Amino acid sequence: MTKLSFSGYHYRVAKVWRNTRGLLSKSVTPFRAARTITVLMVVVFLCACQGTTAAREYKYYYLIGTTGENQYIIEDGESYWIRFDEENSNKDAIESFYALKWNILYPNISNPKSEGKIIIIGTFDKKTYGQNLKIPREIKPGIGHPEPKPWGLFKLQDWYLEAPFEYAYANEEINPADIKIRMKQKLDKDDFEIDIDNPERYNRFVEVKERSLMLDKDKFIGQPVKSLLSEIEADFIDYYYFDEPPGKLRGAGFVYPDGLTVEVHVGQLRHLPLFNENRDWDLELFKKELISNIEIRKYEEP
Repeated sequence: MTKLSFSGYHYRVAKVWRNTRGLLSKSVTPFRAARTITVLMVVVFLCACQGTTAAREYKYYYLIGTTGENQYIIEDGESYWIRFDEENSNKDAIESFYALKWNILYPNISNPKSEGKIIIIGTFDKKTYGQNLKIPREIKPGIGHPEPKPWGLFKLQDWYLEAPFEYAYANEEINPADIKIRMKQKLDKDDFEIDIDNPERYNRFVEVKERSLMLDKDKFIGQPVKSLLSEIEADFIDYYYFDEPPGKLRGAGFVYPDGLTVEVHVGQLRHLPLFNENRDWDLELFKKELISNIEIRKYEEP
């Protein structure tokens, strides 16, 4: 609970307590005493609640490669730079979050262009926002020392990563040209710099709901493939092309969690070549092709 100044919370409680004691000293009936005590308990509770802020969930925004402040949240439509309140945050939450490896963190953070899958849970102390600007600086802003940004403290209580999620796969040298993005179903111990017990606890699994099986498929005929994919309530974890004869593209299948597979047939190709001996069609271009037929299947696990 955030502690109010004596002139606020403690003063109000002290005043009520003083008046209550005065009333009790004059009371002549048990009913009046009980009623007064009840009023006291309610007032104390309400005063205490004024210093308490409920934890909320926030998308975690992080700007890669920037100097100065690089992490922020959005609250009520406004952006706020934050720093974690390491002293008052949950120890396990802050340690595990700091230990998350770059190849999991970077593909799943939110940024101005897209929303990621990392959610932080806690309280943002707006009273601390901008207090850092009141501290005199010995170094003046200039090259290598940007103008400081206002920031506020965020008390982290927990966090999670929506699954399935993307991760970056690279060789030991982490050559940008060799980095590939792949899908992963859940966190494991290899995704952290320190030993984490039960890493799956930091996942929230997004299930493809059964109503995805009842999509009005007819309305997507003649529409781009991406319009269908955006309607399904999860990210696909794998995909494949089907071609007949070999090299002549007919469509693609998208595999989702909990056994859902969506096969999309396309008509005349407008963005991809009809024949491809290597069978390595560009997925983003395929999403622009127009749908001619859709098949949705649900495979139950044995």
